[in-house]
Amino acid sequence: MPKIKYDDVKTLLVDSEIGSRDSFRGALHNIGFRDFRVGKTLHEVVSGLNQYDPDILICGTEFDEGSSSELVKKVRHSEIGTNPFIPIVFVTSDPSKKIVGDSLNAGADILLVKPVSTNDIIERVSLLINQRKSFIVTTDYIGPDRRKGKRSEEADEDGIEQILVPNRLKAKATGDKEALDDNETIKNSLAKINNLKLERHAVQIGFLVEMILPAYENGDINEELIGYIDKINHVAADTSKRLRNTEYAHVAELCRSLLSVSRDIRKAYKNPKPKDLQLLRPLSQAIGQAFKIKEDVAALAARISAKIKERKA
Repeated sequence: MPKIKYDDVKTLLVDSEIGSRDSFRGALHNIGFRDFRVGKTLHEVVSGLNQYDPDILICGTEFDEGSSSELVKKVRHSEIGTNPFIPIVFVTSDPSKKIVGDSLNAGADILLVKPVSTNDIIERVSLLINQRKSFIVTTDYIGPDRRKGKRSEEADEDGIEQILVPNRLKAKATGDKEALDDNETIKNSLAKINNLKLERHAVQIGFLVEMILPAYENGDINEELIGYIDKINHVAADTSKRLRNTEYAHVAELCRSLLSVSRDIRKAYKNPKPKDLQLLRPLSQAIGQAFKIKEDVAALAARISAKIKERKA
């Protein structure tokens, strides 16, 4: 067992409560942490992630600017910071069902309830080093796998694959010099997560289309239907963004076409054009097959794009 040393670990500690910040910093210092950046606002979380490049983030759940959950979700989705796999510890004085749910759904590793003892901190940091959970990817979530009993690194019966992600906290604490040079590992893990995200999005698009079309056939024009349309807009936009600068340019075009059609449906959701509704299923089927039969999909993409142009002519 390698000796654990924390003096080189870069810690970003941000909490709106000064007493909590001081208590946490003191407890971490007592067990060997020395390199800190401390703040009290969400803005300082963002600037710290972008400029300080920490090895662990310890963050409050509530700030004057709002909740930190959405910010952390953006970290996991590579929209903030340079390392979406950074260990994240949330601390809260309000363990309500909403706070707990929002924190865990954002992709945090651990949620601690104040007041937190030094022993609690030692135990949780040890877990992040020695027993950190693998990540999973779904349409809405990237983060630690919280399902009980799911420890295999292969896809399980739900079709969800677990991913061992880079852990710079562990590398520095254990002195693993090879793991410290993790830029390539992060790059490879990001590519894998991006591909899994695309596959999940393709499945979600197919599901949403099969909810939207029967609703219109049955005349069920309600808030639930609007939610499905809004969701497909979001998923199509994110899929198109993730496909930029890849070999699947034709798939990106399909997603842009789907987004154009679904936005038109949303604008006239009470009475959309029949042609728009007719295009949803072939578009979703083409996207769903995109990573299996690329050549066939490319031809289908060209035909559908031509239909889109005819529709708008």
